[in-house]
Amino acid sequence: MKLLSTIITDTQGRTKNITVPVDDQTAEVLEQCTEEIRRAYIIDEYEDQMLTRRETRRHISYEQITDAGLDLVSSEDSPTEWFIRSEESSRLHTALRRLTGKQYYALWRHAVDGITYEKIADELGIRWETVREYYHAAVKNVRKIF
Repeated sequence: MKLLSTIITDTQGRTKNITVPVDDQTAEVLEQCTEEIRRAYIIDEYEDQMLTRRETRRHISYEQITDAGLDLVSSEDSPTEWFIRSEESSRLHTALRRLTGKQYYALWRHAVDGITYEKIADELGIRWETVREYYHAAVKNVRKIF
């Protein structure tokens, strides 16, 4: 997984750096394309992410939850326990929506995928200390919600 970035100008004339994660195979293909095509792809992916983010609010699929070793509500839970879990899940989704793309990426790759800061830094082409900062900022932001 790699992150690709480009700079855009919003409707109010402000410049903004946007970043999107892409799989390694797509990144290799885009490296062979012109800068214009790469930029168009990044903008399209970014707009897709923003639309998906608004629509799904970063809901996690059942497979992702079970693969991460998390437990869902069982039939043995009381209605009170179910409600508490539902509230916690809602707060988690709210917290994840508030993270930047880089914070979310660092949090997911380190906490869920178990990838070291160094390997994530290699993927992103940045220092491992920066990845650690993204991760800790993400954890701090999630803790604020809880």
